[in-house]
Amino acid sequence: MGEVDVEDLAALAAKFDARHVLEPQSLEEVVASGNCVGCGICESIAGKDCIRMQVLPPKQRMRPVFLQPLGPKLAKTALAACPGARLGGSRGTAPGDMSAFVGPVVSVQKGYASNPEIRFRAA
Repeated sequence: MGEVDVEDLAALAAKFDARHVLEPQSLEEVVASGNCVGCGICESIAGKDCIRMQVLPPKQRMRPVFLQPLGPKLAKTALAACPGARLGGSRGTAPGDMSAFVGPVVSVQKGYASNPEIRFRAA
């Protein structure tokens, strides 16, 4: 299948029973499985000395580059914050209810910048 990422996995999501999916045990596993969304929270938590976000081929998306190993406590904290490690939603949260995390959701919209340079930089 080659390299996969969140967009590719979304198309296949309906075919799988999430009760049998194992959660990743490391940030490296999140990236390798294609579940990294490129948000950069791991870099924010670990610091730029340990993790640096960079645009990587072949799809030219932001992904973490691991510069040095994280200590066990830091790795656990970063993994717990990683949205790619929790694609099924937060524990204890009903599907679709993200109010505890982002506040009440009135609607969800999809859009993108029509200018390719802005769209590329925003990703």
